[in-house]
Amino acid sequence: MDETKKREKRFFLKLFSYAVLFFAFAFFFLLFPKEIASSVEGGIELCLKVVVPSLFPFMVLSSAFSQSELCEKLGCLFKRPIKFFFSLGSSCFSPVLISLFGGYPTAVFCAGRLFEKGLISRKDFQKTLLFCINPSPSFAIGAVGAMLLGSKKDGVLIFFSVLFSSLLLGIFSKFVKTESGDDEREKSRFFPSFPPFSKLLVDSIAQSGQSILFICFSVLFFSSALAVTDKIFPSEKAALFFGALFEVTNGVKRCCGILPTEIIAGIVAFSGLCTHFQVMNEVSLSGLKVSVFMTFRLLHGALSTVVCSLLFKIFPRETAVFSHQAQSVSLSCASSLPFSLCLCAMCVLLMLGNNFVISKKRESG
Repeated sequence: MDETKKREKRFFLKLFSYAVLFFAFAFFFLLFPKEIASSVEGGIELCLKVVVPSLFPFMVLSSAFSQSELCEKLGCLFKRPIKFFFSLGSSCFSPVLISLFGGYPTAVFCAGRLFEKGLISRKDFQKTLLFCINPSPSFAIGAVGAMLLGSKKDGVLIFFSVLFSSLLLGIFSKFVKTESGDDEREKSRFFPSFPPFSKLLVDSIAQSGQSILFICFSVLFFSSALAVTDKIFPSEKAALFFGALFEVTNGVKRCCGILPTEIIAGIVAFSGLCTHFQVMNEVSLSGLKVSVFMTFRLLHGALSTVVCSLLFKIFPRETAVFSHQAQSVSLSCASSLPFSLCLCAMCVLLMLGNNFVISKKRESG
């Protein structure tokens, strides 16, 4: 009886929180219509100039690759390294490889399709969600480095620091406890047939088109939310914080010239709530705890900041980064809060350690 009351209490508490969120969003969206309209317009421009060019081609390529015979052969070829470093099956080779060049949600979408087809186990699906979220080279090097920071070299160092940190997290994920046993799906791992290249390309374009639309609409929504926070918290520090928290492109754009490049690398690795919400369906499908997922996103940002700092010591910059802002913040002042957050994330990981337990499959109705 007590358990029933607890469930009812949790249900009504969740219902109340949903109602508060809905009314709060509706209230602020009606309160600031001009600002939100302007923000959505900027979000559309952002999608057309940055998001779609940097993601769509890689999404089509990765989708076609993951369904091709070449992917299966390479997976068998690299079966032992994938198993040794990440404790993953050979069919996880495609999402791991795609995470290195495909763009933030692409590898996760690929892993989700493989799981739904029964080609990877739930355990492997969960582990890929912990580290297979990285920017594409065109975004990190082209958009962040060349366009925003004014230095392709900085973009390259940011890109490799994020990738290296991701691989370190992948190795560490071997020691994260997952649900006991593997799915029956893993036993049915096979490719019944390979479609011809023409059909493969058409299907990949269709799937990628749906995915890129979802990503763009997510960017527009979080751009609207960012406009609301700008009105409620009209300060430069709040603008930097919410920009980095909500959406990675806007966050990097706001922080360039104000925060050190090492912190920019951490923001790029963290990827923002917009990206996290894009893959939340896959997180729910896998049974992974949201708290575990978010902890690894924070750790990715922290590690990338540290690795990028080391890379800049090995490959020092010749000139300072060009600033688009009227006033810059010194390194010590700008980095104190982010580095404190990074330290807190590391402490969380140390305390949780082997006690990370990934939630089991939700009970059937």
